[in-house]
Amino acid sequence: MYPMYEEGTQLFFKRADGVSPALFGKECIVQTTDGRTLVKELRRGTRDGLFTLLSRNAPPIEDVEVIWAARVLGTWNKI
Repeated sequence: MYPMYEEGTQLFFKRADGVSPALFGKECIVQTTDGRTLVKELRRGTRDGLFTLLSRNAPPIEDVEVIWAARVLGTWNKI
């Protein structure tokens, strides 16, 4: 999610099964049912079981199925 993270930045997270409503509005690593793993802000979708994924540098991805979501806990940059 450039410009938040530069290429090579390592993100730390604790993976959990499913999607917790506590993650709504938080920056998360998410895995979608089509196989993508993305860093996005997680929001509710227009229907149960669907989510909107927000980015700082791209249009929202709306009403996508998410297998799991985990909050970004920290980062590390090699200098």
